This record gives sequence, C-alpha cells and structure tokens, in this order.
Amino acid sequence: MGSLALALVALGQPEAGRGVVETARQPSCQFDTSLATVVVPAVVYLAPPRGLTMVPAALNRSLRFIAAVGPHFRRPDRLEIPVRPIIPAHRFGEPPDSLQFDLGGPLLLPLAPDGLLNGRQPVAASAVPAVNAALVAAVLRRDSAGPLDVKEWAALSAAGPVQLQVGIGVEAPPGSLPLMRTAIPIFKADTEVTALRFAKPQYPTGSQMRGEAAHVDVRYVVREDGRADPSSIEVLSVEVDAKSSVDTAAEAFAKSAVKAIGDSRFNPARVRGCPVRATVAQRISFKIGF
Repeated sequence: MGSLALALVALGQPEAGRGVVETARQPSCQFDTSLATVVVPAVVYLAPPRGLTMVPAALNRSLRFIAAVGPHFRRPDRLEIPVRPIIPAHRFGEPPDSLQFDLGGPLLLPLAPDGLLNGRQPVAASAVPAVNAALVAAVLRRDSAGPLDVKEWAALSAAGPVQLQVGIGVEAPPGSLPLMRTAIPIFKADTEVTALRFAKPQYPTGSQMRGEAAHVDVRYVVREDGRADPSSIEVLSVEVDAKSSVDTAAEAFAKSAVKAIGDSRFNPARVRGCPVRATVAQRISFKIGF
C-alpha cells in the first residue's frame, strides 16, 4: 500500500502575536454571532494512522516515533483558524474525546530504513498553518538527534511516506500524544453539513482494469449555498494499492475524488437558522465491486 500527500490548497500564514484568530466569513443571513459562539478548550495531538490498531507491532513502533517527536514540539504563538469550527448543540454532553474538529490532517514522514528522513521534507497537512510549521520543525529537530530504532516500521516507506495523524479536538483520544492546549471559538450549530446528493466518484479506468483500490482523504468547505467551495478542496493524502506507478494511480484517484466533491450537493450547516460555511473532512474509498 503506497501513500502520498497531494496538497491542492496553500493556506495563509499566521499573523504575529499570541492567541487565536478566527477568519470565518459572515453567513448570508443575520444572527447574533456572540449568542451562537462558545469558546471551548482544545488540544492539538499526534496519533497513529488509521488501520494500525489491529497490528500491535506497527502500532507500537508508531507510538514510539510519536513519543520521540513530542519533546521537540514548540508551541506556536498564534493559531489562525480558516473557518470557525461548528459543533451541533445536540453533541454537547458527549465524551470530550469524541468532539473533534475537522482541522486535523496527516503528518507524512519520508523515512529511510534507519528511521531518519531520507533527504525529503516531512509534510504536515492540518488546516492550521502554525501547527504544521511547528510539527515539521519538531520532526527536523528529532531527526538531527540521530537514528531511531523503528527500522521495521520505517521500511514501509519504500511504498511512500510513513503517515501519522494530526488531530485537533476538545480532548485527545486514548493512545494519542497531546502537543499543546489552547482555546478555540466555535459555533454552537443547529445542524452540521449533510449530503443531499453525493456524486459517485468515477473509478479510474486503468486502475479498475488492474484491480487497484485506494483511499483518498479530503478536506473542503461547504458554502452557504450547499456547494463545496472549489478553492477550498484539499487532497490530504492518497493510499493506493497500485500494480502500476503509485504516483500515476494516486493522481487519477485524487482527481476523481475532487470532481465528485465538486459535483455533489449538501445541506449546509446552520447556526440559529442561518446557513454558514463549514469545513468537512472525509475519506473516499475506491474498491472493486463496490
């Protein structure tokens, strides 16, 4: 299984100073934002990638790498949130570690068999630029400390970068490493985004003939009119079981996923009855026979 990051959108850089800046656009109808805003505690954390929970050896190596990176993380002074996160009112009261914001993303590590970077830069793809910069700097500092004994896990990078997961939520879930705590203003929403009609992604012809499967992780903003903002669509990573060129297959799957999002229609999130822009993180899977 190979993987790579295909970032399609470059997010803005944080301003100087300390605190959190929220840059959400105003919704198309009027409501008192102060009455719908809740400032909640938030934690940025690093976690193993999806799919490792059933592979104890790989999970343990992943956790060891996370623990080694953690001490090198330096808290950024200021976090800029591109679109204010929302939590539907009915979800308040659920376990804190289940309240996650769609702001996280993969941390991709181009590792050599000795656990060191292979000469290429790591890539962090959360929605918060300051967090990404701090994580990349932490990985580089850890790398300068010398080899790490994760040889078997790092050998997986022959098919592409090794992947960890950056998360941002009210609380870090079990098995993850909290990196920093802050506070984030969110909208207490009536409803979150739901799909009215999600367009079926077209299976790339060559990959379908070869029986190749893939998972495409995407993030995008659904506008007030129920359409995905084309400029917001990001392909965070592609995992592909390729029998041909991993890069070629991944690009084809990514393009298909992006087109499907653009062709889909959604019920936008609503705050006090007004539609608002909201970020959606989603995994689109391609499997033969489905």
